Amino acid sequence: MNTKHTPGAWEVTGSGMLGKGASEVTIRAVGFRLLVAKMPKNADAEANARLIAAAPDLLAACVVALEAETHISPEGWKVPYLDRNARVELLRAAIAKAEVR
Repeated sequence: MNTKHTPGAWEVTGSGMLGKGASEVTIRAVGFRLLVAKMPKNADAEANARLIAAAPDLLAACVVALEAETHISPEGWKVPYLDRNARVELLRAAIAKAEVR
């Protein structure tokens, strides 16, 4: 897949683990010290941060689902073929990452 965003996976940091004194929620690229996004901590911050952090997983799941439905890969996208059960699990995992726990 050809993209211009910071490669995933991304993770939420600074949410519930920092407690009431935390002033912001951040999203970082896993394995890097690269900051992807930062937002003030408020009632919606953790849910928004989880959705942002899930973006690379959601994009990858959509690409795989599109390839399966159309039986073609758009030029430049490297999409491995996955059977139906694997596609469903990929989609479920991406959705679960975006949902607030």
